[in-house]
Amino acid sequence: MQIIQESIDALRAELIVTIEKADYELRCDKVLQAHRKQITLPGFRKGKVPMGIVKKQYGKSVLADEINKIISESLQE
Repeated sequence: MQIIQESIDALRAELIVTIEKADYELRCDKVLQAHRKQITLPGFRKGKVPMGIVKKQYGKSVLADEINKIISESLQE
């Protein structure tokens, strides 16, 4: 991950954040695995939902949450 700060004027600055897939992919997979164990869908036993279906239903929201967490953690440092 790379963060670049550019000063616009004395009171304003612009942050450019570059996140690579490797920065969030493992974290997203761990969260999706945890969700997979608790999801109950018709036609599947609890915890036995295929990962493809889990990613299709929850992948975008988990991705957004994890990216926001990564950015927050990095900006606090």
